[in-house]
Amino acid sequence: LLSGQSFSLINCNIRSLSANFDKLSNMLSELYFPFSLIGLTEIKLKIDQPPISNTDLCGYQFLSQPSLSNAGGVAFYINNNLNFNIRPEFTTTADDFEALWIEVHNNSHSNLLCGIIYRHPSGDLERFIEYMSSTADRINRENKTCIIMGDFNIDLLKFESHSATDGFLNTLGSNFFQPYILQPTRITDHSATLIDNIFLNSIEHFTISGNIVHDLSDHLPNFLIFNKFSSLPCNVKIFKRDYSKFDQQALISEMQLVDWETTFVPND
Repeated sequence: LLSGQSFSLINCNIRSLSANFDKLSNMLSELYFPFSLIGLTEIKLKIDQPPISNTDLCGYQFLSQPSLSNAGGVAFYINNNLNFNIRPEFTTTADDFEALWIEVHNNSHSNLLCGIIYRHPSGDLERFIEYMSSTADRINRENKTCIIMGDFNIDLLKFESHSATDGFLNTLGSNFFQPYILQPTRITDHSATLIDNIFLNSIEHFTISGNIVHDLSDHLPNFLIFNKFSSLPCNVKIFKRDYSKFDQQALISEMQLVDWETTFVPND
């Protein structure tokens, strides 16, 4: 899995790239692993400010999407071995969030879409979920493997008690995206929340994922490594819903035939 056939990425809320660049460099040198992609949130680069200087990582190209405010902003460090292009139709800076998207080219298989997103804590959650829904739907139509990473400021541990969180997960899940980080990523003396995550829309690859304990910021970095260039062995059965022949009108007609009054009569 850790050969040249794998694709690896790390997702970090850095709480200011200029302030914590040295910590990022030290962490990467300690990990001693050549990640394909490094995603950063809350880089604190404003849209009318000059580019951040002295943040070059050897072997990587830097690409950023600034924020309208003094907080927020997202960036990628992209391995020089990758051939890619920006996806401007998905990339955006809004009042509530920033999103940066690239498409990594692959000569032997379909291309790989990668997005890094930061949602501001006080941002309009409903509007953000609408963006995620439309974006995930358009990506699903392209039938490409896709990674969505970032700090969404949505605590996935509360999906059973918070309807908007459940809606966020259902929005991504309906387009085959599953979260690969399952433990809290921001831990304080009084709370533990799972607000940073990595989503992948494919279950046909071997994967390794988790959090990294490091003092980069008050968020734990998380990572995903998966075998991008070859699928699971043919003897492994994969069960998933097939919507290729879905007939919405047929479903509605069938539901209308159900006698719902008797279906929901409580038992004595």
